[in-house]
Amino acid sequence: SDSYKIGSTSPKVTVVEFGDYQCPACRVAYPILKTMLAKHTDMQLVWRDFPLPNHKNAMTAARSAVAAGRQGQFWQMNGKLYENQTDWSESDKARDIFIGYAKDFGLNMDQFKLELEIADVATRISQDIAGANELGVNATPTLYFNGVKYTGQLSEGGFEAAYLEAAK
Repeated sequence: SDSYKIGSTSPKVTVVEFGDYQCPACRVAYPILKTMLAKHTDMQLVWRDFPLPNHKNAMTAARSAVAAGRQGQFWQMNGKLYENQTDWSESDKARDIFIGYAKDFGLNMDQFKLELEIADVATRISQDIAGANELGVNATPTLYFNGVKYTGQLSEGGFEAAYLEAAK
């Protein structure tokens, strides 16, 4: 219930994504899902964090998205992180880059910086990870279309077929 949602408030199809902002495959899925949301007004996308431990900046990116979300800018930060993934994914200054994004969004910077560090942001992400682990999620992106795990290719055609099946 505390997950970030975008799209229809009374969806026919709900897509739950367990994602990692540093994951190249998630970056591939991002524009496809964005296009689908624009095309299907009866679809809702639900975001769940699943930062992989082998991605050195994934947790900081997830914290940045949650911190931006606390100021109503989650989806803006989500998009910015994916659209600029190559700029920060291997950077030793990723946190500073994320602070720059927040500044560009006009966020309250004192609040944003505080929330990058506070425990309840980490707890929220940990709850998403625990939920993913309960479902057996072991890779990103992992998508569920109306509760059915998607196992096809990361392609517009594959996602569209899953959407159509879920919409029946």
